Amino acid sequence: MEKDRKKIWSIALGELEVVISKANFQTWFSGTFIFEFKNGILTVGVRSIFIEDYLKKHYIKDIKSAVEKQLSEPIKEIKFKVASELGKDQIKDRKTKVIHNPVDNSDTFSHSGQPVDNSQNKDLKISYAF
Repeated sequence: MEKDRKKIWSIALGELEVVISKANFQTWFSGTFIFEFKNGILTVGVRSIFIEDYLKKHYIKDIKSAVEKQLSEPIKEIKFKVASELGKDQIKDRKTKVIHNPVDNSDTFSHSGQPVDNSQNKDLKISYAF
């Protein structure tokens, strides 16, 4: 059933991605998953209560429509489960994106922990320099 949930959600997300702007889709649907589908009740896992509230207010009909196309039975209700409410063993296959910033920050941070005086032009008015 785990594979089925992932496949169903993946296809549903594909349908939603076509009708929702890229920015909104990435903001509201990244990290979501089907937690459970039982007795006509679909439970969607989300990262925060803020995302839960937003999806309920703006995308509940779209989610229902997209998922129902993949199921053999209608969805009676959609519930949301915030990831912090789930046990650690229930949150699997989560990958954290690590962003490496190759910029050399040696000109803005000193090794002693003190800010570096990086003033290029000493002729600036005091009120304009910060």
